[in-house]
Amino acid sequence: MLISGMRNFRDNSVRVAVIGGLSDEKFLSKIEPLVKLENVEKVYLCRWRGNVLAQYDKVQNLWICEHEIVCSNHLLRVLHDVICMFRLVLLTIHGKVDLFVGVYLYPYGLYAGVLAKLFSKPFVLVTPGSDLREYTASRKGQRIFKSASFIGVRGSDSKDKLSHMGFDRQKIFVLHNVLHKIVEPHQIAAPSDIHYDLIYTGYLRKLKRIDVLIKVVLQLKCMGFDSIKCAIVGDGAEKKKLIELAERLNVLQNIDFIGYTDNVGKYLKRAKIFVLTSESEGLPMSIIEAMAFSLPVVSSSVNDIPDIVDHSVTGYLVNPNDIEGFSGYIYKLLVDEPLRVQMSLSSYNKVASLYESSFSFDSIMNVWRTILLRAKTSADHN
Repeated sequence: MLISGMRNFRDNSVRVAVIGGLSDEKFLSKIEPLVKLENVEKVYLCRWRGNVLAQYDKVQNLWICEHEIVCSNHLLRVLHDVICMFRLVLLTIHGKVDLFVGVYLYPYGLYAGVLAKLFSKPFVLVTPGSDLREYTASRKGQRIFKSASFIGVRGSDSKDKLSHMGFDRQKIFVLHNVLHKIVEPHQIAAPSDIHYDLIYTGYLRKLKRIDVLIKVVLQLKCMGFDSIKCAIVGDGAEKKKLIELAERLNVLQNIDFIGYTDNVGKYLKRAKIFVLTSESEGLPMSIIEAMAFSLPVVSSSVNDIPDIVDHSVTGYLVNPNDIEGFSGYIYKLLVDEPLRVQMSLSSYNKVASLYESSFSFDSIMNVWRTILLRAKTSADHN
């Protein structure tokens, strides 16, 4: 029951229903290359965060409401989902949807998977970067994965894990986020121009383990870096707890909680080392952006991160929650400036070498183009 009634695929055009959440930036990175494909005729968007694709005439938002109102009211979000699903059912009954895309497993992948199965349409599941074990730990999660015609993951490790779990490797595609531009490698700044020794950018969520980073700052202070400065750029539910922890450990004066900004580069170019202490990741855009700004990376060695961080070349990989390991490698980079300069250039060169093939807008478009071609081929054989 993979595909039936795919008239538009046979005419080399397709109408897509996209159901998803995520932040505006991450959502656009995954979906805008699909929208811009020449054979995508129509996109029906079901997203409670609002229509970030409004500039495209081919995109029809299925919910008309103020973004802030929906975001602040759980009942309105449930109502939004019900209305969107009802409208998608009607559109599909009238033959106006050829392909379903779910961005994130719960609840959006579930919605897309159920509708795709109900109408015998193809279903693309786009997963974010967190550990795939979260998605395959339950039978329901496994059923959703196995019902997908295609699965988009963040890197080779995720693809290997799914393959080892029994998923068809031919259905799995590496779908990176878009790095919209590759900057020229900045000159290693003079000491007076660099304000931060360490920097983290991203959400302040529990699995990011920013508490480990705060304890690393404390450890480095104990190793003689009394004036060490760390920038934490981003917002999230853990922010209050993290500030309290920094205050309790007497390192609040060493850490600037910047909050959300749409100009991350402003802080990256004023820092020496990018640090990521997550216990679970895919291939985070934050690392790629940091390397594009010529920063060496000290990161947890989890999931797809080794795809981009070469140990002892572009940075260092550390076991999750290893405070001593993080502190030791950061110390090494802070006291050995020639080493840090060398790793900075290697970091930039790694991202620059992969940009056109992996992180550019066109490269992500090509992945979507291949997925649609596979779907059309399947339709032609049914």
